[in-house]
Amino acid sequence: MITVGLTGGIASGKSIVAEMFRRLGAYVIDSDTIAREVVSPQSDGWRAVVGEFGQQILTDGGEIDRARLGDTIFSDPERRDRLNKILHPLIIKSIRERVAAIGARDAGALVIADVPLLLECRLQGDFDRIVVVWAPEEARLMRLMGRNGLGEEDARKRIAAQMPLDEKRAHADYIIENDKGEAHTEEQVRTIFYALKHPRG
Repeated sequence: MITVGLTGGIASGKSIVAEMFRRLGAYVIDSDTIAREVVSPQSDGWRAVVGEFGQQILTDGGEIDRARLGDTIFSDPERRDRLNKILHPLIIKSIRERVAAIGARDAGALVIADVPLLLECRLQGDFDRIVVVWAPEEARLMRLMGRNGLGEEDARKRIAAQMPLDEKRAHADYIIENDKGEAHTEEQVRTIFYALKHPRG
């Protein structure tokens, strides 16, 4: 089994890249999906988050309103840190369990774990290789504003809340430059996939 940590910055295109790897035959673990699961209503994560941030972050159906919670944490680094201390151990535990489960049933697996805060959480040691998805900040800003309906100031806050992408590049075994169209991105993904599945030497 080969394990790959896929990371980048917000709106750099990690989900698109992960899906390209999936289509080629890789197993994909999506930490954003896990982040939703660990705060499902009445779970331990849900209770901890509601205990920290209050009932006002809930929807009428009792689920955590991610947009409302995001507005709270991205304007307050201290509260963002408190949320991360609740969620990150739960997410990391689930990722490790899923990697182990895949390895137990498929020794030849290529596992891609899409983890936005991989480097911030110092998880490099969990993976055989690190892939960073890069895109220029202004392109990411426009994607984020369009995708999430954010104003420029809020979008810039969310980008600034993460480690700079150029700093992440320094930790990468492979860099995918996602700024010249989908075909160019897919060509890079395909090259990396085959290099990982068929290593030389």
